[in-house]
Amino acid sequence: MPPPPARTHPNPPLLHLLASHRAPQPLPLTPAHGHLPARKRPRGVGSAAAPPPPRAAASAEATYSDRSAALRALCSHGQLAQALWLLESSPEPPDEGAYVALFRLCEWRRAVDAGMRACARADAEHPSFGLRLGNAMLSMLVRFGEIWHAWRVFAKMPERDVFSWNVMVGGYGKVGFLEEALDLYYRMLWAGMRPDVYTFPCVLRTCGGIPDWRMGREVHAHVLRFGFGDEVDVLNALVTMYAKCGDIVAARKVFDGMAMTDCISWNAMIAGHFENHECEAGLELFLTMLENEVQPNLMTITSVTVASGMLSEVGFAKEMHGFAVKRGFAIDVAFCNSLIQMYTSLGRMGDAGKIFSRMETKDAMSWTAMISGYEKNGFPDKALEVYALMELHNVNPDDVTIASALAACACLGRLDVGIKLHELAQNKGFIRYVVVANALLEMYAKSKHIDKAIEVFKFMAEKDVVSWSSMIAGFCFNHRSFDALYYFRYMLGHVKPNSVTFIAALSACAATGALRSGKEIHAYVLRCGIGSEGYVPNALLDLYVKCGQTSYAWAQFSVHSEKDVVSWNIMLSGFVAHGLGDIALSLFNQMMYTSLGRMGACSALAACACLGRLDVGIKLHELAQNKGFIRYVVVANALLEMYAKSKHIDKAIEVFKFMAEKDVVSWSSMIAGFCFNHRSFDALYYFRYMLGHVKPNSVTFIAALSACAATGALRSGKEIHAYVLRCGIGSEGYVPNALLDLYVKCGQTSYAWAQFSVHSEKDVVSWNIMLSGFVAHGLGDIALSLFNQMVEMGEHPDEVTFVLMCACSRAGMVIQGWELFHRRTEKFSIVPNLKHYACMVDLLSRVGKLTEAYNLINRMPIKPDAAVWGALLNGCRIHRHVELGELAAKVILELEPNDVAYHVLLCDLYTDAGKWAQVARVRKTMREKGLEQDNGCSWVEVKGVTHAFLTDDESHPQIKEINVVLHGIYERMKACGFAPVESLEDKEVSEDDILCGHSERLAVAFGLINTTPGTTISVTKNRYTCQSCHVIFKAISEIVRREITVRDTKQLHCFKDGDCSCGDIGYG
Repeated sequence: MPPPPARTHPNPPLLHLLASHRAPQPLPLTPAHGHLPARKRPRGVGSAAAPPPPRAAASAEATYSDRSAALRALCSHGQLAQALWLLESSPEPPDEGAYVALFRLCEWRRAVDAGMRACARADAEHPSFGLRLGNAMLSMLVRFGEIWHAWRVFAKMPERDVFSWNVMVGGYGKVGFLEEALDLYYRMLWAGMRPDVYTFPCVLRTCGGIPDWRMGREVHAHVLRFGFGDEVDVLNALVTMYAKCGDIVAARKVFDGMAMTDCISWNAMIAGHFENHECEAGLELFLTMLENEVQPNLMTITSVTVASGMLSEVGFAKEMHGFAVKRGFAIDVAFCNSLIQMYTSLGRMGDAGKIFSRMETKDAMSWTAMISGYEKNGFPDKALEVYALMELHNVNPDDVTIASALAACACLGRLDVGIKLHELAQNKGFIRYVVVANALLEMYAKSKHIDKAIEVFKFMAEKDVVSWSSMIAGFCFNHRSFDALYYFRYMLGHVKPNSVTFIAALSACAATGALRSGKEIHAYVLRCGIGSEGYVPNALLDLYVKCGQTSYAWAQFSVHSEKDVVSWNIMLSGFVAHGLGDIALSLFNQMMYTSLGRMGACSALAACACLGRLDVGIKLHELAQNKGFIRYVVVANALLEMYAKSKHIDKAIEVFKFMAEKDVVSWSSMIAGFCFNHRSFDALYYFRYMLGHVKPNSVTFIAALSACAATGALRSGKEIHAYVLRCGIGSEGYVPNALLDLYVKCGQTSYAWAQFSVHSEKDVVSWNIMLSGFVAHGLGDIALSLFNQMVEMGEHPDEVTFVLMCACSRAGMVIQGWELFHRRTEKFSIVPNLKHYACMVDLLSRVGKLTEAYNLINRMPIKPDAAVWGALLNGCRIHRHVELGELAAKVILELEPNDVAYHVLLCDLYTDAGKWAQVARVRKTMREKGLEQDNGCSWVEVKGVTHAFLTDDESHPQIKEINVVLHGIYERMKACGFAPVESLEDKEVSEDDILCGHSERLAVAFGLINTTPGTTISVTKNRYTCQSCHVIFKAISEIVRREITVRDTKQLHCFKDGDCSCGDIGYG
C-alpha cells in the first residue's frame, strides 16, 4: 500500500501535523548523559522474574524503533538541540518519520544550520527519498532559500506529488529565478500532474514578477480549464499579476467579476492602481472599500499612505495619518515607515523627522526612508548625517541605504565618503545589486572621476538601462561628449534605451555639433514612440538650436503640443543668439495670445528679461497678480529676474519684500540682480542675511563671489571660499571660475594661480580669466606664455581671448600683438570682430603709432563702432594729438551722442593740450544734453569691513586724520622732489583739494591709518584713475614702502617701490 499523501498546505503549523497521533511523554535525555536511560520494568512484573534475553535482531529493531520514537518525541516538544544531538550520536539512522519531524521543527524554528546538518545526514543515509521525507526536506530548504540543495533533493525523489512541484515552483520564484519557475510549471504539466489551488498563485506571482502578460493570460486559461475560477486566492493572484504586467483593465475586470472578495482582494486592486501610477483611482477604490464596510488591514493602510504622498495631497495624507492612529496602526514599524515615505514624498521632512524620532523601534527601512527622503528633497548633507547616526546605532544598511547615501555624496561632491561607501558595498556584497552599482556610477561621474565610473561599469555583472544612461549622462557632465555618443551606439546592441538615455545622447550631439547623429537619434525616438515623453522634445529643440538649424527647431516646436517654460526659452534664446530678434519678438507675441498659465507666465517673463521688454513685463506682472500667479514662488522668481535684468532693481526689491515664500532661487536672483545693477554691497548684505534663512547653492555662491570681486572684498571672498569647500561644491559648475575671477580682480595672482593649478577641469573661461589677470598686472610676457601653454594643451581659444592683445598693448609689445591677431584668423579660424580691432587700435595708439591705427580703422572690413574710435581717441589723449583726436571724437559723438565717457575723454584731450576754451565748450554741451558724470567712488577693505569714499567726501568719521596723512605725504613728496600733475578736475581748485578731494586718495589714506606696516592696501574705483593720482600713488609706495593696488574701470594698477605695473602707458 502506498504511503498516505503528504500535506498539501504549503506551510501548516507544527501542532496541526502532530494532532493525528498521541505524542509520547518527553524523555529525560540530554547530550550530557551520554547514554539512553534504562527501559522501565513493565507494571506487574516482579523484580526477580526477569524476562528471557531477546534475539539480537529483535533487540536491534526495538532499539531502532525506540530511537526514532525518541527523536520524534523531542521534535514534538520543540527540543531541537537534544534531537540533533541524538541524531548525530546514534550509529543507526532513524526512520523517515523521525527525519520528517526534525525537518519540520527546523523549518518552523528557521534553524538553518541545524536543518542543513540534518539534511546532509539524511542525504548520506538515503540513496533516494520517499515522498513524505522528500517533501519535508523540500519545504525546509526552500524556506531557507537553499534552492540548489532543494533541486538535488527533488531530483532524487522517485515519486513526486503536486505539493513537491508547488514547493519547487514557489521556491524558484522566491529567489528570483522566474523563467526557471515557469519552466518547472510546464514540466509539471507534461509529467501529467494536475495543479491544485496552491499551484496557480505561485505561477501567477512569477508571471507578474517577470512581467509577462502573455504567459499570464495563458495561465489564466489554465485556471479556468482546471476549475479554479471561483477560488478567492487564485483570483487575488490574477488581479496582482495583471496589475504588475501593466494591464490594469484586465485586473479590474477580474476584480469586478469576483463573487466574493476579501481584504486581500481589495489590497491587490488598490496596489495595482498605485503601481500603474493611477493614484487617484487607487484612493477612490480605497474609499469604496470603506463604504462596503470591508475593514482595511495594515497592508492597505501602508500602501494608501505612501500613495497619498505621491499625489502631493497634504490634506488627505494628514487624514490617512489620523485614520491609521485611530485604528491602532501607529505603533507598527512598517506603518511608521510608510508614514515617513509619505511625508518625504510631500517634501515635509519636518513631519517625517517627528515620526522617525518618536519610533520606539527602528529597522533598516526606517533609516533608509529618512536618508532617501533627505537626499530627494535637496538635503544631501542631512542624508549623510542620518547615515552616520545609523552607523552609530549599529544598524546594518541594505542595498537601498547604500544607494541613497551614494546619491547624497553625488549631490555634495563628497568623494571621500563615496569611496568608503564603495568599499562597504564591496565587503557586504551589495555591489552585485544593480541599484548600488548605478548609484556608484552617478557618484563618480558627478565627482568628476569618470574614469572610476568606467571601472565600476566594466565589472558590473548586470547592466540595465539606468546603468547605460548614467554613463552617457556622466560623460556629458564631464565634457566627454564623444565618449557619450560611443557608449550610446554600443548600448543599442545590448539594451533598449529610454527617454533619459535619448536626452543624454541628444545633449552630447548638441555639445559636439553632431547634427547628423542627432537626426538619427531623432528618427529612433520617433520609432520608439517617445517623441513627446518627458524632456525629449526640449532636448530635440536644444539640439537643432545649438546646431544652427532654426528651421528644424521651429518645425519641432510647432508640433510639440505641451510647450513649457523651457521650450519657449530655448526657442527665444535660440532666435536671439542667431540674430533673429524680430522672429523672437514675434514668437513672444504669439506666446502672449496663448492660454497663459503660471508656467507660461514664467516663460514670458524670462523672454522679457532676455529681450529687455520692460513694458510687456509690467503687463505680465499685472496679469500674474490678477490671476493669482504671484503667490507661486516660481512666478515671483521670474519677476525678480525680469526687473533685475531690466535695470529696475528697486522694483525687484519690492516684489521680493512681499513674497510669502522665498527659496534659494529667490535669494540667488536678488544677489545676482544686485551684481548686475552694480550694487555689489547690497548683494553681499543680502547674502549674509540669507545665510540665516536658506542654504545657498552654487549659483548663490557664484553671485556672492562676483560681488566680492567687484568690491575688492578679498576677506569676504576668502570666507565664502571656505564655506564653498565645506559644502563640497568647490568644483561645481562655474564656482571654480568665480573663485579665479575673485582672486584675479583683487590682485591676488598667487591665490588665483594656486586655484587654477588645482582646477582639474579647466575650460576656455578659466584660461581667459587667468590671462586677463596677468594682463591687468602688466605681465604681458607671462600672459603670452600662458596662452601658448593653453594652445599646446588642446584648448581652443575663443573670441574672448582677445585680452591677449590688450596684454600686448599694456606692455607695448606691438610685434607679438600683430602676430596674435593674424594667428586668430589663420590658425584658429576666428574672424576678427569689433573687439579685436579695438584692441589692435589700442595697441598701436598707446605706443604712439596713431597714423597706423587710423589706417587700420579705414581698412576694416566691418564698420567700426564707438569703441574702436574711442581707442584711437584715448591714444590721441596720451600723445596729445589734438587734430586726429577731434576727428575721432566727431565720429564717436555721431555714433554715441549721449555717452558721458567719451565727452569726458575729449575734455581730457583738450586739458592735457591746454586748450581751455574747447574744454569749456565740451562742458557746456554736456550740460545742455543733461549729461552728468558719475560721482567718483572708491572703496577699501580693512579688517573684513568695506569702507566707501566719494569725491570731496567730508562725512567720514576719520576725515580729519585722513587729511592730516595726505598733507604729511604731500610735504614728504615735495622734499623728495615729486610733483603731482594737474588734470582737468584739478585746474580750478586749490592745492589742498587736489590732494584731498579724490576718492581713491581718501581710500588709500584711510588704509594707511588703519592697517599695520607692510600690509597691502587694495582699492577699487568706479572710474579710471587720473594722471595726478597715478603719480601720487607711485610716490606713496616709495615713501611709505607699501604695496598699493588700485583697480579702476580700465585696468589694475599695482604700485610698488615707486613703479606701477602698467608701465605708465597711458600716463605719459
